[in-house]
Amino acid sequence: MVDFIEFVNETGKCPFETFKIGTSVLMEKGNDRHVMKFVTYCGDYIKELAVKDDWDGWALEKRAHNFAIPKFLHFQNLQKLSIHLGGDSGRDRLELFYRIIKGSPNLEHFRLRTTKRDDGEAVECLIHALKDSPRNLKTLDIFAQSKESHLLAIGAADLKLESLSLDLWRSRISNPNILKNFLHSQSKTLKSLKLSDEFRSFRCSIHFPCMEELTDLKINGSIYGRIALSFPLLSYSDKFPKLKTLSFSDLSVDWDIFFRTDMPPSLTVEELILPYSVLGYRDGPFLQKIAYLFPGLRRLEIPNYPSLLEVIFVIMNQLEELVIISSEVTPAVDLSFLPREMFKVEETICSDSDSMLKETRVKILRLSP
Repeated sequence: MVDFIEFVNETGKCPFETFKIGTSVLMEKGNDRHVMKFVTYCGDYIKELAVKDDWDGWALEKRAHNFAIPKFLHFQNLQKLSIHLGGDSGRDRLELFYRIIKGSPNLEHFRLRTTKRDDGEAVECLIHALKDSPRNLKTLDIFAQSKESHLLAIGAADLKLESLSLDLWRSRISNPNILKNFLHSQSKTLKSLKLSDEFRSFRCSIHFPCMEELTDLKINGSIYGRIALSFPLLSYSDKFPKLKTLSFSDLSVDWDIFFRTDMPPSLTVEELILPYSVLGYRDGPFLQKIAYLFPGLRRLEIPNYPSLLEVIFVIMNQLEELVIISSEVTPAVDLSFLPREMFKVEETICSDSDSMLKETRVKILRLSP
């Protein structure tokens, strides 16, 4: 680090705009002088910064008396900031987190991730930083415990978000109007929304306001089984009049709540992504519901269920692109039902980062007549 700082000082140029730094570098005594030089010489060049907690609980306890938080942390041109806190948040690390945000006046994209319960301390720190400095945030990604008061405070912060990702992460938000009002505060600017509940936070009903500009909606469930959230009174055409992409993953739910035929069709949705957990809904009637709800659907991504593939182009003859996902534990994709002269097939193989299984993606493109 010292040699790099000297290089930037001598040349007057920093060759990088993106940096990933551990809290052990930023906070340990003895490094503070180097950190100050790093910020002084490189700070104005940095556009993307990721700070990850790289001390476990034992190391934190051992080094607690060696913490030294730099007083001057200013990143004039920083646009993207990601902070990943592990273990207990701790007052010192939260203070570091606060100073970085406060010293980044042009921040547009912010991501906060915590991996242990902290009773909302990390989100509380974010709120204080938002209050103490002007914000130009366009993207906010929170994977941390939140309280009802936090959503109220962020909603009142006069943000104009275009993208929001919110994982409720064992939060306790019992009043559905709190989340609804928070979403309403961003409804005139928000274009992309991702709602997650990876650790099955609580039983809560999600009541969406009318989100006038939303084009992309993604709902992620729990890795531990049935999602704890419910979505009564859901209507895509009423709540999301400009919605184009609808995506689901890791859900273990009654899929009828998302594909009820008593709601009016959405004429704007063009892309639908469904996960493997769409078990029990792998037949023609299920596709009929999708075809009814989204008559303008152009792209569909589904798991490899032969019972769906055999009838999909019959029921949904407007499809232009079909992506079929299969893994090592599922049968190979059988395309014998396709009249090959009408379609183009592309195949790619990738690895699933969670399961380490090789996953095959078969893309079927309908050729223009």
